[in-house]
Amino acid sequence: MAFNLLFPTPVWDVEPDEKNEKLISEIQKEVSSCITKIKSDKDYKSLSDFSDCDELGTVEKWRESNDKDFSLFSDRNVINEYKLENLQSYIQSKVEQFISTLRWTYLEDPDSKPMRGKEPSNYAIELYNCWVNITKRGLLNYHTHPHFQISGCYYHKISPGMGCIEFKCPNSFVANGAFPNGPHTPERIGIMPKEGSLILFPSWLEHGIGINETNEERISLSFNIKIN
Repeated sequence: MAFNLLFPTPVWDVEPDEKNEKLISEIQKEVSSCITKIKSDKDYKSLSDFSDCDELGTVEKWRESNDKDFSLFSDRNVINEYKLENLQSYIQSKVEQFISTLRWTYLEDPDSKPMRGKEPSNYAIELYNCWVNITKRGLLNYHTHPHFQISGCYYHKISPGMGCIEFKCPNSFVANGAFPNGPHTPERIGIMPKEGSLILFPSWLEHGIGINETNEERISLSFNIKIN
């Protein structure tokens, strides 16, 4: 008799290791330069609404006073604007692995041969947008990224006490039902990333930011992927 865990949700936590240590070091350097320039130029349009800015507390308040809207659907792309070439290449390669592992049906040809065995021009991975999160405090502000297939986050600066990324069970009946929580049936799961970690997940998966209990900045770059 089989005990089945049905409908898994793919979340990939790609941690830095000895194999990619040199590349992650280069990524950290270029991201650090990017953050320094964003701060010096007060480029608040490249930051998320809940990011901190010195003058007004949060970027959201700055946007309100400057009549500037922020939207995940915009084409703002920090990776392109600041030429973060190492990070872009790294994300591209990991997204390719993510897709290859999942073997999406609509990316397979009529003969049911995996798309990865065919010419790469059959589909394109578009890093549609990217923005920076700089927070000294965090919220469990759950949200999704509709209209995209894959979303992700690269963690530039984080340590224990700065809060994890938390995912909610996508089955809405769990919260409304009476089925008890347990190791195989949780309502929420948190992942504590490391500096240099890259997390990929379905854009429809509800997620939030844990509370930063330190006085240090937590810095990450979030992005959305379209498969064309």
